[in-house]
Amino acid sequence: MSERTISSPFRDTLAEITERCRPGDEGANADYIGGLAAVDPALYATAAITPDGDLYAFGDADHEFTIQSMSKPLVYGLAIEELGLAAVLRRVGVEPSGDSFNSISLSPGGRPVNPMINAGALAVHGLLHDRILDCSAADPDELVLDGLSRLAGRRLTVDEELFADEAATGYRNLAIANLLRSAGTIEGNPRHVYEGYCRQCSIRVTVRDLAMIGATLAAGGIHPATGERVLRAETVQWVLSVMSTCGMYDSAGSWMNTVGIPAKSGVSGGILGVIPGQLAIVAFSPRLDEVGTSVRGARFFRTASAELGLHMMRITGRPTGALRNRAVVDFDDDGVRDTTLLRLYGDIDFTSYESIDREVIYDAERHRSLFLDLVEVRSIGAVAAAHIHRLLDRISGEVRVFVHDPAELLEHDRHPQVTWVDAATVREYRSTRSS
Repeated sequence: MSERTISSPFRDTLAEITERCRPGDEGANADYIGGLAAVDPALYATAAITPDGDLYAFGDADHEFTIQSMSKPLVYGLAIEELGLAAVLRRVGVEPSGDSFNSISLSPGGRPVNPMINAGALAVHGLLHDRILDCSAADPDELVLDGLSRLAGRRLTVDEELFADEAATGYRNLAIANLLRSAGTIEGNPRHVYEGYCRQCSIRVTVRDLAMIGATLAAGGIHPATGERVLRAETVQWVLSVMSTCGMYDSAGSWMNTVGIPAKSGVSGGILGVIPGQLAIVAFSPRLDEVGTSVRGARFFRTASAELGLHMMRITGRPTGALRNRAVVDFDDDGVRDTTLLRLYGDIDFTSYESIDREVIYDAERHRSLFLDLVEVRSIGAVAAAHIHRLLDRISGEVRVFVHDPAELLEHDRHPQVTWVDAATVREYRSTRSS
């Protein structure tokens, strides 16, 4: 029997939205850093990853670009880990600013209002410089590079050419660093802090790296591939909170209302988004709008949020995993374990559907029959139901499919090739499985 490849509805949907958001040439590359101005504006990539580590990437997913301001919440988290929350909060606040990201201003007492604006990010980096003897590294720049590498799950590198360009021309950020020093917010040499911050922003990443970083945050600080706890859960809570309120600068309020995903943008054209406990989603395209956000990237986020129900304030029932149990059994007593039992439970939405998609595709491509038991499922969201129907369409012509759906959460008439079974058949199945 020839091997066939069955396409995944989960992947297909993300790929289709990615391509639908590609057309158009609105916006322009950031031009105040030569290395960014020279990037091909047609580049475009997206990625999504679950806390389990299942990665879906599209477009120019292997293209490396500099992380820029997407590093800010991550380094903020590293500083909290190294120095403690109280020490960081004494130097940097957490309130939305309402000002431009590069505003040369401090709140009374010399404290930047949040770590997402440049003044706050410089203050955070300055804290690492000031307190390096209390940290786990001898060099604040290496501490940052090592921390971001652990979040990404691979060793990252610095774009030295872009770093030199950025350090030579960022007069406004250097002025902010000097202002922080004069106010006593940082204690070391402001030029060293400024150059360290420029190096931080010049770290190279791909959308795959950012997705892994986002998945680590979505999983409460545990890297989905390595299993390493990179950040404490309490630190992740602060990082995601500040991303949700301040990550998109002047448009943070509009972003949370329309997109509803904690996110951080960067002037290289990237956007990193995290839905706690569920999904990380990333986009990259160099053309920026008037507030410095990727035009295509923002379009992708808005479309995905609206059509896939990703807004974090959208209530669809108690968030639970979809897959209770998986087993490969001998259903028809022919001595061959060739049927996969998947027992589902709880409230299934688009994100939790992914585990079903993955398991069904994996076993169908190995020509295993499927028994899908929905007796413990409380609800299936409209988007997830549509994807399950598409999945059944694709596999029912390839393998035998049995579904136990006593609450009729799916449309049985849509699938004449599916065997819709009753409780007696399920009892027989479970008896065979346990024998």
